[in-house]
Amino acid sequence: MRISILLSVFVLGTAAPAAAQLTVARIPWGTPAAQVRARLEAQGWRFRGVDQDGDQVFGGPRGSEAVATLAAGGLVGMELRWPATRAAARARYRAATDSLRRGLGAHTTVDEESTAWSRGDTLLYTSIADGRGARPEPAAGITGWGPGYHAEMERRSDLERARRDSVEAGTLRRDPLLRGDWTRVYSDARVLTRLDSAGARRVGPGRYRIRVREDWMFTRRLANGMMYNAAVREMELDCRAPRVRVLRTTPAFADRSVAGAPLAGAGGVPSAWEAPAPGSPEARAIRGSCGRLGGA
Repeated sequence: MRISILLSVFVLGTAAPAAAQLTVARIPWGTPAAQVRARLEAQGWRFRGVDQDGDQVFGGPRGSEAVATLAAGGLVGMELRWPATRAAARARYRAATDSLRRGLGAHTTVDEESTAWSRGDTLLYTSIADGRGARPEPAAGITGWGPGYHAEMERRSDLERARRDSVEAGTLRRDPLLRGDWTRVYSDARVLTRLDSAGARRVGPGRYRIRVREDWMFTRRLANGMMYNAAVREMELDCRAPRVRVLRTTPAFADRSVAGAPLAGAGGVPSAWEAPAPGSPEARAIRGSCGRLGGA
């Protein structure tokens, strides 16, 4: 999508400017889910699926993504995101922000990563992720929150908190995928890597079959739109090289597994042996695992 087309999807409502609602893709807040999908598809977005929260996920050219947040069957939020190189993402962010400023006037708030405009109980903001810190990749985005968005986020948070309390109290079974003696072997601002030391076994000189769990500070999506922010991998680890190969990968989200993962090692087909670059986070995680296993 060209920048000019990108910016044309954001319009003010027909009310007086002080009370006008900010809408995304010309879809009014509260529009039923079926109509949201039809209107986004008519604009060229490809429907990918519905995620764990019931939100609709769409794909576009070059990895672009649209997520329609729904509450009680109606639209309460919309996010559009465009991955790019760091320079291209910053250029898109500046162009989008400048164009919206010309149409909407002075912004309400601004910081290093976003510029926001508000109208009553609606909000629209542009954002930039430069691939540093906890952000996985450079990207620019525009997000709109309508009436009912914050209430829906609180409802979801309360449901997840109640579920976790039930797991801790023993009234709800913990996902068996995530059971294990997890020992931290690497962490930084983006990822926490843990080894299931109780589940490791030696299969040859300096070689082990292990389980590793990675948890990220950001959320990814599968091809079908489902969210995941962790993965448990069954791997073979060769501490002599060092190198690894993935035997099976299962993604997880909110402390439970996510089915149907088109990831490395999915379906029990091993990946090729890989030797991470020296000094990389992957190499440090391998070194930490070998040290725990006594095979360094």
